[in-house]
Amino acid sequence: MLSSLITTVTDTGGAFEISWNDVNAVQYRIVYQRRDGELITYVTTELFYTLEESERALGGILVVEAYNALGSSIFSVSTVVGAL
Repeated sequence: MLSSLITTVTDTGGAFEISWNDVNAVQYRIVYQRRDGELITYVTTELFYTLEESERALGGILVVEAYNALGSSIFSVSTVVGAL
């Protein structure tokens, strides 16, 4: 069973790092919808992801999804990524 997925952000004014707690997932999907409408997804087994300046330039909304071995998933609350 997956528990609550809590995110923490660090905004350096350039890069934007998001990290989350370990919920015993087999992988995490980061979904980033830029303000221009483009939807970008990243898949990782790490407990963090960094949007580089070029990726976050327009700003948008970011959500983390955790999957367990059974394919069940939970979502974090959405995080607003400020434009540069």
